[in-house]
Amino acid sequence: MRFLIDRMHDELNRVIQKPKYQEMKFEKLSVAEQSEKWAAYYRLRDDSIMTDLFEGQLMNRTTCMSCGYQGLAFDNFMDLSVEIPKKAIKFTGTVNINDCLDKFIEPEKMIDCGYKCEGCKKTVNVEKDLSIFRFPKILVIHLKRFYHSAMRREKLNTTVTFPTLQLD
Repeated sequence: MRFLIDRMHDELNRVIQKPKYQEMKFEKLSVAEQSEKWAAYYRLRDDSIMTDLFEGQLMNRTTCMSCGYQGLAFDNFMDLSVEIPKKAIKFTGTVNINDCLDKFIEPEKMIDCGYKCEGCKKTVNVEKDLSIFRFPKILVIHLKRFYHSAMRREKLNTTVTFPTLQLD
């Protein structure tokens, strides 16, 4: 499905000539204003009926574990690729989609990664987390159905349940 959406987007892209890449720095703006600036930049490059329907925006927050400085970056997405939590694989054999989404946005500590903090100007350890800042009109969720171990790759047969609520 992703391939089909990408190909249709390429064919229906309203942008004839894409602008050159530029460095984006908006630290002094509010989160909402930063999001809007990033969205406008992406629209200059990619704008089609497919992006109108399927494109959302992720907010990537990087927090310095030394000084607390937070850097934000925004990325557009056409689908969310979420993994099935290991607890469901090992113990229950079933998982709710909300657990998969919680795993997707779970903060991650990055130790000795070489990240240079813009706040304290040192190479530091950081914590990164993702959140969905703008939802698309149509949300596509891709479940990662393979588990990779040191020795092999295995397909997961875990049952994924969805809430009985009407999604809108």
